[in-house]
Amino acid sequence: MNSQYWLIEIEKGIQKIESLKVSAGQITENGLLKLLKTLMCKYTLTDEEILETFCKKNTKRFKEYFKIKQYSSLTDKVHTILDVKCTNISISATLKYR
Repeated sequence: MNSQYWLIEIEKGIQKIESLKVSAGQITENGLLKLLKTLMCKYTLTDEEILETFCKKNTKRFKEYFKIKQYSSLTDKVHTILDVKCTNISISATLKYR
């Protein structure tokens, strides 16, 4: 039986900084979105900007510095790709099969 996993890749320009794998059964989609947001904050924002990112959306202090985009593929190897880009940092999470 094939198991699914998320491959998370962090790139700065064309250089790969980090590559992480997590079983699809160990993280929810909401958890994955929070992880991508947290990783992007880590690599691109100041402490003050990180605080503004995590404030409630309907408050004066909230700021959205980046958006996470979702793509789907029709191939049998990749189903979903989540992608976030800001300045020269790119983070993608791709659902794959073992």
